[in-house]
Amino acid sequence: MKQLQLVGTNASVDALKVYLNDENICSPALAVISSVGGAMSEKVLSEALKNVSLPCAAGVMNALAVMQSDIAINEFISCLK
Repeated sequence: MKQLQLVGTNASVDALKVYLNDENICSPALAVISSVGGAMSEKVLSEALKNVSLPCAAGVMNALAVMQSDIAINEFISCLK
């Protein structure tokens, strides 16, 4: 995954989104998805926040904040409750 941070594409985002739910590799998957950026990454991360037991929810929220995302406002509010 470390190499995908440098050369990852939307295909990487699609392949790694399932790992956001894995406690052991959520952070590395998040790093790749964040480094790819773009609309697909933003959508995948906002969808991930719908999982109330997301292991790296704070990291996902930070990544979305860096992206200046406004599509995950409801998910932000839900996570903060």
